[in-house]
Amino acid sequence: MGLFTVSKPVRLLLGLAILGIPGFPAAESASGPAPNENSALLSKINGLYYNYKTLGLHQLKCEVKVSMFEKLLKMLQSKVNEDDKRVKALKDVRFFVSYDEKNGYQFNYSNYKPTGDPKTDEGALKILDGSSKIVGGFWKIWQEMVFGPAINSVKNSVQVKKTGSGYEITENGSKNILNQDLLITEVDAASPGKPDGAVTIKPSFLKTNNGLLIQSMAVEVPKYMIETIGIDYQDVQKYKFPSTVNFSIDMLGSMKTDITLQFLNCQLN
Repeated sequence: MGLFTVSKPVRLLLGLAILGIPGFPAAESASGPAPNENSALLSKINGLYYNYKTLGLHQLKCEVKVSMFEKLLKMLQSKVNEDDKRVKALKDVRFFVSYDEKNGYQFNYSNYKPTGDPKTDEGALKILDGSSKIVGGFWKIWQEMVFGPAINSVKNSVQVKKTGSGYEITENGSKNILNQDLLITEVDAASPGKPDGAVTIKPSFLKTNNGLLIQSMAVEVPKYMIETIGIDYQDVQKYKFPSTVNFSIDMLGSMKTDITLQFLNCQLN
């Protein structure tokens, strides 16, 4: 196996585990708003949760470090000399994420030095692409929870059911379970690519002066995957923004792995 070969577990991780985890239901076109009698309840719920758009965030840019990339680079450096063309190609690479209201999320990198050898460069670019998928997978999950209302009754079809312990709110087929304090304790959704399967997401939230901010999630796809995601935050201007994100992924019967993302030098607005 070459040092730039992507192993089967890593391919599984990049292709399935990260990108296959849904967040709260994404906005889609649907049949219309919730009935008027539920509008006050939904407005109250949405007022409890942290929303970057409501707080006035228009754009951001951060450097991000990906532990899997760092580990692969260190492994390479341990096996070859520092003047090896593969080390030279990757050792100064820096990753960045950016967001603005017009263009949405973008991932890019700098300081990659092509070796001129097609096979070597192809392998290196697969590693960079893997890092892009990991960061993009986190962003997809996270942004659905913090860049819009917790329950979007304008863009989504919503049904509200009162229960003995709180509420069940169905949004485009995904069921949000809330307790009496209107805290979202569980989301049940369809499994991507598995119509008969179910994804169970159990979130926990950080209390802030601007509302409840997603802090961790336990995700389970029966007979397939268990994952936990933990997010630590930093203060950037008036906002709470991720500083460290930790993934622990168990592809049942296949592999287990941990990944850490670090967000540095963030510039907002």
